[in-house]
Amino acid sequence: MGSRKNKWILLAAILVLFVVITTPLSHLSFLGNYNGDEFTEQDLLTVEEINGFMVVWSKFLRSDVGARFRPISLNKNDEIPSQVSRWLTTQGWSAKRFFAVEQRLRRLVDIAYLQNNLASNIELQKKTNVTNLSDIIKHQKDQLAALQYNPKELDLVSANLYQISEVLNGKAVL
Repeated sequence: MGSRKNKWILLAAILVLFVVITTPLSHLSFLGNYNGDEFTEQDLLTVEEINGFMVVWSKFLRSDVGARFRPISLNKNDEIPSQVSRWLTTQGWSAKRFFAVEQRLRRLVDIAYLQNNLASNIELQKKTNVTNLSDIIKHQKDQLAALQYNPKELDLVSANLYQISEVLNGKAVL
């Protein structure tokens, strides 16, 4: 009976070893750190996800894959090239989630800049009392009111606005 049990244990060990050997290292390296779920409008960005994205986005832009496929934008009809999907998988990301996070960050960066510009214009109007500035301020307030965003996400992006903007535009590296 003991010999039979040892054979089963040996067989299980060989099977586990086979799975580990045949699984690419990229799939083993990020156990518990895979951003693979679909990203929906209800999902909120976290500091960890933003930071993780920024690091991988920097790598993506510097990689051969990023150089060839940089103009990719995630639309319902667009297919993500398999090279990009494989590269992102090795980095611990689902391609659809990765590009959805990129688009969300870009939208939040634009909103944060609009908010900053509006605040500057209001401050300038208080100091100079320029008449046509009130029309610009009204237009910016209307634009801001029409936009849908989560204030918590906007606060996260606003806290590091310059850095996030520079990395998204490929001008800075993390």
